[in-house]
Amino acid sequence: MLRYLACGERDYGNRPVRPGPRERWELEGAVAGRIAPVLRGRSETPHERRLWILPPSCGHGWTGDGAKATIVSLQPLRVPLAVERAAATAARSNRLLHWDMSPDDAAWLKLQAEALMVHYAQADAIELLRQERLVLEVCIRALAALPAGAVEAVDDDPRRIVEAALAWFLDHLQDGVSEDDVAHAVHCSPAHLRRLFHRVYAAPPRHILGKRRLLRADELLVGSDLSLAAIAAACGFESASTFCRAYQRAFQRTPGDLRRNRPLVNVVDPPPGTQATQQTGA
Repeated sequence: MLRYLACGERDYGNRPVRPGPRERWELEGAVAGRIAPVLRGRSETPHERRLWILPPSCGHGWTGDGAKATIVSLQPLRVPLAVERAAATAARSNRLLHWDMSPDDAAWLKLQAEALMVHYAQADAIELLRQERLVLEVCIRALAALPAGAVEAVDDDPRRIVEAALAWFLDHLQDGVSEDDVAHAVHCSPAHLRRLFHRVYAAPPRHILGKRRLLRADELLVGSDLSLAAIAAACGFESASTFCRAYQRAFQRTPGDLRRNRPLVNVVDPPPGTQATQQTGA
């Protein structure tokens, strides 16, 4: 699911976006014209038909070359583990993960983004799957274009066990499962599960599981009209108040703030025959 989608003109050269913290992964590139991400104390060279894949930890802004560019920006709730690992590998070499698109790639990406924007503000279950499909296809094409050895294998036992643990946890959120329950489900001890999470994510299970729980709640806040009590129950929180406190600690805003101010669509150049729409939650 996408938290943000944009496709249209930007004048980052004359109206740059200052570097700042980000809550989500950002996949953004110019399908025409030239743009580049800007990090504190560092700027990339503006490129045409280059899409950058930037993790939440990479506080950044955007610049250009003085002319307008047509951009596509996707901000998914999550990316595949292979992309996380590739971005981390690039960061260790002081590089940013990116995809240099061919003219055909750029035309394809623009067409796909425009098609999604038609129904983005009122996305149903099928549209949400189409969003996920686009993110996966972009990630696949980006990773396939990397040189040999740039993508670490992700099918070794620790990662497979950790991903299985996360999948089981998300499937049983409403049951209020514990860390011990997750370890039992993937046939290992809690201590061994903690070692595996530290190897894969450099963090304990409770931290990663807690983040996934809140991300799932975030999806429901944006993509459904469920009450806060129903979302709390679906995500395994003891009560709506417990959920609201945890959410505010994590995101420095309340669930109600998000629903009142959620930006569901950002249309700069709407596709032909459509109108820009914006929907806010109750």
